[in-house]
Order: sequence, then structure tokens, then C-alpha cells
Amino acid sequence: MAAFHSRGEKYVLTKKAKLWGVECHEYVFFFQTEKLTADAFDEMAELLKKAETEFVKPHDEHMYTHLTAIISAEKTDSEAEKMLCAFKSRKNYLFSLHGWSDIRMVLIETAETKKDSEDTESFHIASNKNGRETAKLLMSELTEQKK
Repeated sequence: MAAFHSRGEKYVLTKKAKLWGVECHEYVFFFQTEKLTADAFDEMAELLKKAETEFVKPHDEHMYTHLTAIISAEKTDSEAEKMLCAFKSRKNYLFSLHGWSDIRMVLIETAETKKDSEDTESFHIASNKNGRETAKLLMSELTEQKK
């Protein structure tokens, strides 16, 4: 697991005269499996929902908390990928006055192929709606590394 925390404030003359403050948090969970099945995906989703209740602490300066799951699998069931792409989880706290949280899911499916005595590794990336930005970032990084 990786964590990132950010805080921003605006104040006048001294730090005691604070106008506003915001806190942003992101937690990234890494999962690796040989084959992603629907049951395995359900377990990961439940783990993230429990983590959401544990890590998200809404208050008047809380802006958002992103919980991101990056799942690396050699193979994926089509049902599990459909479940991942359709997964939705967003919570608003006190009508968003105390911020919101969402769960982002990104799947990196790797497969080794052999072409004319040359081993190559290809990958496929899928995500839910909240995870599209992360998926684009991972795609650009992975294609850059292959060059």
C-alpha cells in the first residue's frame, strides 16, 4: 500500500487568521494474481470497501479521498473484467461539505507470447470510470518503458 496526503490553506497576514483549509488523500493498494476471477474480484472490492471506512475521516476541511486498486494479473475472466469496469463506489459526506471518497480500479493484464524465438510481453489495461485517469497514466508509462 502507498499513501499520499496533501493539505492546502489560505490565510491573511498570519497563519492564525486562516480563511480555509483543504485536505486530500490517496491510498493505492497493489494486488497481484495469476488469474483474476469474479470471486477474487469480489474479495478485492470488499477489502477496499472496508479500507474506505477505515481510512476516510470526513471533517469540514476534508476535500476527497481516493482509494485506488492496481490489479496485476496474467489472465482475467471476462466476467471479472466486466465487473471491474462496471464497479462504482462514491460516497459524499454531509452533502459533500465534508468531502467525498471514491474507489478507483485498474487492471493490468500481462501475457507473455513467443514470436520467432523472441519473448515479448504484451499487456491490456482496463478500469472502472473513476480509474480512467490512472489507467491512462499507467498506459503511457508502460508503453514508454517498452521503447
